[in-house]
Amino acid sequence: VDVYGDSIVAGTLLPDRPLTALMRKYPGLILVDHAAPLVLLAELPHRFDASTRTGRWVVIENGVIDAWRNVQPAMFVKTLHDMIKRVRAEGREPILTGFSRQVETPLLHIRKDQLLWRDQYDLLVRRLAETLNVPFVDWGAVRFDGAGDLSDGVHPGLAYSDRLHDRLGATLRAVTGCK
Repeated sequence: VDVYGDSIVAGTLLPDRPLTALMRKYPGLILVDHAAPLVLLAELPHRFDASTRTGRWVVIENGVIDAWRNVQPAMFVKTLHDMIKRVRAEGREPILTGFSRQVETPLLHIRKDQLLWRDQYDLLVRRLAETLNVPFVDWGAVRFDGAGDLSDGVHPGLAYSDRLHDRLGATLRAVTGCK
């Protein structure tokens, strides 16, 4: 499984990369970690050109930064749609995640209105997944206990990251059949 994501998947501020921990928990899963902090969805197609994918499944988690920046919704959806088409043209199957939760934080310049955009764009991803019959990992439905679940208002602390990645692991186990 090739996994693309931003700092949430990369595990910014965590002692271990979440995908490494996920593979320890589910030894049947082989995850190729393409996650990198601060990668906007709009930049991801260029990263696709520069990376080699080997997995049957391709997870795309990127997009919350684009939501905070209020990227034009039509362009946001088109970018995801084009990536799904590309993944399928390669003979692979896409998986989309929703977005984790954040709180308002002046430290990282996240305002309340940006958090509302997060919800709207998360819904766009969900609807696109449904329309194109793509598995959707609903990170928005994962228990979130507020600021105490975050290291800095944006990045999950260990317990919240574990819950998010457990949801991803459950989806991956279901679609891949791996134990």
